[in-house]
Formats: sequence, structure tokens, C-alpha cells
Amino acid sequence: MTATVRTTALEVYVFDGVDWQYDGAAYAASCRFGFDQRYAEADIWRTGGTDLAINYWSRIDLWMGASDLGYARRFSGYVVPLDNALYPVQGVLHCRGVLYRAQWVRNQTPHASRCSGRSTTAR
Repeated sequence: MTATVRTTALEVYVFDGVDWQYDGAAYAASCRFGFDQRYAEADIWRTGGTDLAINYWSRIDLWMGASDLGYARRFSGYVVPLDNALYPVQGVLHCRGVLYRAQWVRNQTPHASRCSGRSTTAR
């Protein structure tokens, strides 16, 4: 009988406005996709101790896979508010897919795209 040995990989990259930076503090990730969701979601668990600047709306790329099954970008999106625990020194990055930004900035005022009472027809 043959044994299959797989090596798993997880890489998180954060865009700092100039270049993509590797986040070496990330040790686990979870992604959620589906037709019942408006946008993809991901949670990235990381330990403290890096000097990486991660802010609200920072771009995130998440690469995961196994050595023989394929290694590819599984998630691309933005960081939304952070939850940090004091002990142990760990943080969770809550991320949403690129369509989240479109939902977040959508017009919240009903009928705001209509004219302000003036007639737009030619006279």
C-alpha cells in the first residue's frame, strides 16, 4: 500500500499601497463562499509580533492548497474591523470579498438618483 504525503501551504499577502507584503504571522484561515452569500468571507488567525501595517480596507490575498492538489489564490478582498484578544497574543482578521465594498458604498437614500423636482424633459 502506498502512502500519500501532502504538504499544506498558507500564505497571506497584504497590499500596503505600494507593494504586496507577506504576512508571516498568519497560521490559519477559513474561507466561506456560496450562492446564498452576497460576497465571499474569510477569517485569518494570526499571532502578534509583525511590523506589518494592516488597516481597515487593506487589500488581502489568501493563497492556500496542498502540494499535489494545487496551490492557488483562494480569496481576494478587504480587511474589515479587527478582533484582538489580549491572551494569548493573537488576532483575527475578518475579511470580505471585493463585492463587499460595492455593497458598503451603495446609495442608502431612497430615490436619491432622481432629479430634485425639476423636469428633465425638453420644452
